[in-house]
Amino acid sequence: MREIELRLAVVCFGGISLAVYIHGVTRELAGLVRASERVGAARHGRPEGRLDPVEQVYAGLLADIGRDRPIRVVIDILSGASAGGVNAVTLARALAHDLTLEPLRALWLDGADVDALTAERNRAGPFSKLVLRPLLPIARRLALGPSAAAEADFAEKLSRFLRARWFEPPFDGPGLAGRFFDALTAQTPADPHLVAAGAAPSLMPRGVPLDLVVTATDFHGHPRRVAVGDPPWVTERDHRHRLSFAYLQDGSGVRRDDFGPGSLPALAFAMRATSSFPGAFPPAHLAEIDEALAARGLGWPDRQRFVAGCFAAQARGGVDPEKIWLIDGAVLDNKPFGAAIERIPIHPASRPVDRRLVYVDPHPRDHLALENGHLRAPGFLGAMKAAMTDIPRHEPIRDELEHIAEGNRRAIEIQDALSRTWRRIEARVHDVAGPALDAGSDAEAVAIAREAGHEAARADAGFTYDAYLRLKTGREIEALALLIARISGLAGDDAAPLAGTARAELVPAVRALAERDGPVAFLRRFDAAFAGRRLRFLLRVVNMIADGDNPPPPDALAGLKADLYALLARIERSASGGGEAAAGVASLAPEEAAGEVAKMLALIDATRALDARLAALDAGKGFGLIHRRRLIAAHVGFAWLDVLLLPLLDGAEQDPSQTVGVMRISPDDARLLEPGGAAATLKGIGMQHFGAFFSRAWRENDYLWGRLHGAERMVDLLVDAATRAGVATPPDPVPAKCRLFRAILEMEAPHLPQAADLIRDLRIRIDQIEDSRT
Repeated sequence: MREIELRLAVVCFGGISLAVYIHGVTRELAGLVRASERVGAARHGRPEGRLDPVEQVYAGLLADIGRDRPIRVVIDILSGASAGGVNAVTLARALAHDLTLEPLRALWLDGADVDALTAERNRAGPFSKLVLRPLLPIARRLALGPSAAAEADFAEKLSRFLRARWFEPPFDGPGLAGRFFDALTAQTPADPHLVAAGAAPSLMPRGVPLDLVVTATDFHGHPRRVAVGDPPWVTERDHRHRLSFAYLQDGSGVRRDDFGPGSLPALAFAMRATSSFPGAFPPAHLAEIDEALAARGLGWPDRQRFVAGCFAAQARGGVDPEKIWLIDGAVLDNKPFGAAIERIPIHPASRPVDRRLVYVDPHPRDHLALENGHLRAPGFLGAMKAAMTDIPRHEPIRDELEHIAEGNRRAIEIQDALSRTWRRIEARVHDVAGPALDAGSDAEAVAIAREAGHEAARADAGFTYDAYLRLKTGREIEALALLIARISGLAGDDAAPLAGTARAELVPAVRALAERDGPVAFLRRFDAAFAGRRLRFLLRVVNMIADGDNPPPPDALAGLKADLYALLARIERSASGGGEAAAGVASLAPEEAAGEVAKMLALIDATRALDARLAALDAGKGFGLIHRRRLIAAHVGFAWLDVLLLPLLDGAEQDPSQTVGVMRISPDDARLLEPGGAAATLKGIGMQHFGAFFSRAWRENDYLWGRLHGAERMVDLLVDAATRAGVATPPDPVPAKCRLFRAILEMEAPHLPQAADLIRDLRIRIDQIEDSRT
């Protein structure tokens, strides 16, 4: 049975005090991934780590599904803003090193309190603003209604908050940075026994990168030049800012790790920056982390590297990183879909993938504020507030979702076109490949067939081949200029195209190089994109062979895929500026730099290595002649397919066989226990989402509902994935949800004393649900 991978890109929206709810959801995301890893370890004979009671329920559900079609759940992309960004950081660290989120309960239940957050210098004394005391009951009723006004804990905290020092942010920025650092430090291995046994646990499969992006807003902004025509350039001030982190294990161990102990100051800075809500917290800056570390007697050895990477765009614009102030990421990008969508196409997969984009929206705003059946006219203050905060923070995501839907439609069309085209040209490919398809053919025979395939594809395509060649050459000129700029320090490593002076100098020089060498010779040296597309196509063919009749042994398939992925990873790493020769390029002229890049890419050597690897497939290594012929034919025939494929990709190096499903996690989507949605379950939606900062009882309520809603949606996700994977009898979701609900309540009851009544009521509801089905 072929294992399918349920690959998740997770986007966490902002929510201010609803961060507590989001934390509950991320507990379930981490629990499902950990359970999946443990089930997979058992299936493959690896040491199994421990699971908590909730994770054991997930493991049982995965084991039931796996008897028909094993499913591995992987989260490889995370993006978040504000409260969502904070939770995305802790979840990413848990995934990278198999750490528990259990200690973070205290961060939210104890630390997310208005008294704990308020800076000492701003606290109200016994006699501060006594004139306000008679007005406090009215303020409570206006903000929350009469039911909340009677809560003594809430009332006292609201009183102190309103009587605190005015006209400066009340909350403690450096203190929050320190709390975040301590919370990250408190994350411990989910199973210490694995660590004691010498393992380096991670929930990320080898070869699959974990990317984390959190948004912030550069208060002053930094200059960026944009080509417009007349005048040639204009300068704009860019306030958008992203903080990016990554983790990757390759075949020899960890290659990049931004989530280890040395990266905790950088992660804490990202948490502090993305959540610095204007007016509540002062803007974040680097000195706060230095202050927090100094108070703990700690240093930051990796500071210089982090600052150089994090603020590269500002430094190129002449801005001193030490004088940059960042405010809440939700100001400009509260729903950071773009960061996740950009990364989906470039993440490799070693098995069939069911790709989903999952977004956590703690309080969907899909209703209209009606009064007597009509929309209310906005007042002066209401219009000002909406224009400055509410509307920007709740920008629609329709464009992003429609972009995904359009991408899915195009992917289906491309799949159909490739399938039909391949059937038509397969006989032609076999004629051209000739002796290379025979048993025992060597690497030279495969190389000759590959070259013959390119010439035959050129002849068969006719005049369209010239357009294809010009399109490829133009794209690679831009790609090479950007690569030289990146490894020379003239451009950042973000997704922005090359612009400004760097583009004006480099693109003409690279174009002159392409014209001198001729397009074919130029592309042989620099067309890393073509090499990547061909390898991904071969990997899809390997997966189809594995799912077909009489496949080769799993070890033989795994070995071939490992070699293909290693080759792909080396090419992609070099093409992104991470090759070993990159350091020496900065001081070279463009033509000399291009020569060094060609050595770094080593595409001709990579192509010869691929020829040799495919030629080495034989019965002695588990591959029958029919499978060997199919793979070599695919290698040779890709020249025809790419003529069709490249124009359809519209400049995106995406996998044209992959569609992306979208799932929302919110109170409005998890209705088994309470159909009333956010209004009926969450307390922190009051006071413009600040409400839970004033009441521990409200935080306990929202955290618990976050876990319950997250668990319900995890079951929905698994059942849907099992159905799509062709599982004959997908599991009944309701019993699985009830088992999870009971396990969560059992685990959390000792930690949530002020939610005791809610827990008792929920247990009764679960009994009623189960009784109604008997």
